[in-house]
Amino acid sequence: MKILFLSHDSHLHGATRSMLDLAEEFSNKGHEAKVILPTGGLAENYLKNKHIPFKKVFYPLFIQYGKEDKLKTQFKKLYSAFRHLPILVSYIKEYNPDIIYINTSVNYWLLILSFFYKKPIILHLREFGKEDHAVFKNFKGLMFNLLKKRATLYLSNSRAIQQYYQEKYQIKSYLLYNGVFKRETFIQNSTLKKINLKVRQPLLVWLVI
Repeated sequence: MKILFLSHDSHLHGATRSMLDLAEEFSNKGHEAKVILPTGGLAENYLKNKHIPFKKVFYPLFIQYGKEDKLKTQFKKLYSAFRHLPILVSYIKEYNPDIIYINTSVNYWLLILSFFYKKPIILHLREFGKEDHAVFKNFKGLMFNLLKKRATLYLSNSRAIQQYYQEKYQIKSYLLYNGVFKRETFIQNSTLKKINLKVRQPLLVWLVI
């Protein structure tokens, strides 16, 4: 199965790291995973080390930082953003994935492109917006609301996010936390954590005394 992962940034923060873990796990299981990054960054180095193919294709996010821009400014940004679409379209056409995965709700270009490519699209909801990152969806979320039905499946990384999008946008989603491990890895990490706690406990008691 060919899976295309679309990242909203090229850092190794929570959302991107979670997406890269998924891409690596699918790749390890014999699937053909490819990633699109908007710029170069730590994620680029990570993918090189894991031998996961990727391309850098710049595309702006559908958000505003700090405060909402005037409508005229938002339309200018939207018009400017469409100039970058042909490269993104050509790469999707070249790769021809079976499934497209979008790693956050601040980047939903592929919901627009879904009118041209009849491929299943998974969108991972990870943020409230204003409440946790001080960002606003363009046009007060109207565009996102109009395009929401273009996604085949929604995932949420917490019950709070799941409830928020259910109430605000009437989106039903499945719960999938950021940390996704194989059972063996989970057991190994849990064992190491217990060992570390046993080692550190006497030191913590001594510091308190």
